[in-house]
Amino acid sequence: MQPNLSLALNLPPEGALRYFDSLNLPLPANAGEAIAQAAAKARSIAGIQQQEIVGDLFNSLRQSAAEGTPFATWRK
Repeated sequence: MQPNLSLALNLPPEGALRYFDSLNLPLPANAGEAIAQAAAKARSIAGIQQQEIVGDLFNSLRQSAAEGTPFATWRK
């Protein structure tokens, strides 16, 4: 039986998971590898985002210091 993606995409997440579980679809042979790759990409994206946030904070702090803004004021 082919999965009804239109139905699944209109269900809440828990319902979509139950729907796909009910189909008893076999996992592809490379499922473990695909999951590992997806996890690695997610960690990479999270790391890049953290670096951007730290960079933004550093630039903001540096600008405030150049303007003579006290740290306590900047921190708020």
